[in-house]
Amino acid sequence: QYIIKSICYDSVTRLDLTRLPCPNIKEFAFKLPITKAKPWVLQEFVKGKEYCSHSLCRDGKVVLHCCSESSAFQVNYKNVDKPKIT
Repeated sequence: QYIIKSICYDSVTRLDLTRLPCPNIKEFAFKLPITKAKPWVLQEFVKGKEYCSHSLCRDGKVVLHCCSESSAFQVNYKNVDKPKIT
C-alpha cells in the first residue's frame, strides 16, 4: 500500500492518509491539487509506530539530532531514544 502527500506543507491535505490503491482511485487522484509548483510524493505505507527525525548539519557533520513520536501537527518535539533512527 501507498500514501500520497504534498511535498509543500499543506495543513488540510496532509491529514488525508488514504491508502492506495483505493476504491475510485481515478476520482481520488483527479481531486488532488497536484501542479508543477506544488508537487506530491508517493510513499510506501509502512505499518507500525511513526517517528519524526530532524538533523542539523554543519560543515558536513551532524551537530544536532532529534527523534520524536510523530503527530498530525508536529510543532512540539520531545526527544525519544531510538538509536536505529539516525
